[in-house]
Amino acid sequence: MHLLDDEGRVIVLRGASVGEDAKFAANYGSAVRAPELRRMRDELGMNAVRMLTFWEAVEPSCGDYDDGYIARFVERVREARRLGLEVVVDFHQDLFGAGFGMAGAPHWAAPDDFYRRARRRRPWMAGYLELGVMRAFDHFWRSEELKARYAAAVGRVVSELAREGVCFYELWNEPFWGTGTPYSLEREVLPSFYERVTAAVFAADPGTRVGLAGAVHTNIGMSTALAVRDRSRAVY
Repeated sequence: MHLLDDEGRVIVLRGASVGEDAKFAANYGSAVRAPELRRMRDELGMNAVRMLTFWEAVEPSCGDYDDGYIARFVERVREARRLGLEVVVDFHQDLFGAGFGMAGAPHWAAPDDFYRRARRRRPWMAGYLELGVMRAFDHFWRSEELKARYAAAVGRVVSELAREGVCFYELWNEPFWGTGTPYSLEREVLPSFYERVTAAVFAADPGTRVGLAGAVHTNIGMSTALAVRDRSRAVY
């Protein structure tokens, strides 16, 4: 199966992930704007960008959306689309979120004690070995309330982007299994989680696609146990 455009032609994406700097910016903004995107297109031959957004930026307080941030992010997507670039919107996380020194889930999505007990490690990805980080993921995956809040936040962003022609929405970057195993996460947690978030996306933008990722171990070529019931508009 392939990505197809409105005329049924195969889409081959050649691009890069942009907005790494947004993880650490005070307003979650990126310095990659229209001039940089134009050079990526004209000088590097790219036709797509993956734009990072973060739950903590969208919903800094439980139930309180930052409409200013959402509007700024939508404008960044529009800049890319005006240049003819395909856009993949990535709902991003690293090390769960800002409480552990990176970006992703808002601080309120895990108990304070988890943050206090976690040390900052180098390289940063070694932080996944911290028990506080593991427990934060456990807490999220087990909480129906938090997963519902996340799906609602994703739907809120998608509702503002529904007319912008986003190629697809990546629902969660690099899912981590906490104190469980990658295969238990893929078999027992991710299918229902993805169904919930997919429903929120399609309610806001019925014609779009969703990007589904296996657990983060698949980044190094290991196999996945992830299975989803409806793959008709899913990208893996």
